Amino acid sequence: TFSPVLNYSDDDSEFQVVNSRVGFADLYYLGLHRNDDGSFTRTTIYYNPSAESAAHISELALSGSERGFSQYDVPTTEGDILKVVLTGEFSLVTGEDIE
Repeated sequence: TFSPVLNYSDDDSEFQVVNSRVGFADLYYLGLHRNDDGSFTRTTIYYNPSAESAAHISELALSGSERGFSQYDVPTTEGDILKVVLTGEFSLVTGEDIE
């Protein structure tokens, strides 16, 4: 089932997708939400992410504000879950690497 990632999902997202056929995690969730100020927030949730993907995401987060994101949060991994929340212009949010 998809409950491991859906339990952490963003209910406000107008677009949501869950995929179990990716090489970088057992399950992957992506939600996209348009904010009142015109920016977009992308929530990505990984269930059992690969070590390489988790490390890459942490590296991306370190330079998030320098690259124009107003928010780039990678909370500590909760068990097997890695949740990433980033906010910025549409092209930034949708173009950011997910692996």
